[in-house]
Amino acid sequence: MKTAIAIILAGFLAACSHEPDNIVANEAVAAANLQDTAALVAKLPAGQQRGVFMRAIRDAGLPCQDVTDFTRFPDEHGRSIWRAECSNGSQHLIAIGKGGMASVTSRPSS
Repeated sequence: MKTAIAIILAGFLAACSHEPDNIVANEAVAAANLQDTAALVAKLPAGQQRGVFMRAIRDAGLPCQDVTDFTRFPDEHGRSIWRAECSNGSQHLIAIGKGGMASVTSRPSS
């Protein structure tokens, strides 16, 4: 099962301003932050990565009480790839693009 979902990380760092030049600059900063989502996930501590993966799996409509293990694979087509295993034994490949979109491909537990 393959489902595209959005991963939402903590808000953007850009401050809002009513000046037109600052609005354009803030939008550029926000876009740059959004493009770095996959890199941000890769830099998170293991516990937070587990949370991101569990959220992606659940948002895909799949059961996952807890992510018990995960492994990073080489990037493919500009997307960061992880394999996550849930406490029920199911395994999921999670591919996160730079823009924050993730696809989850699942293999049910045996």
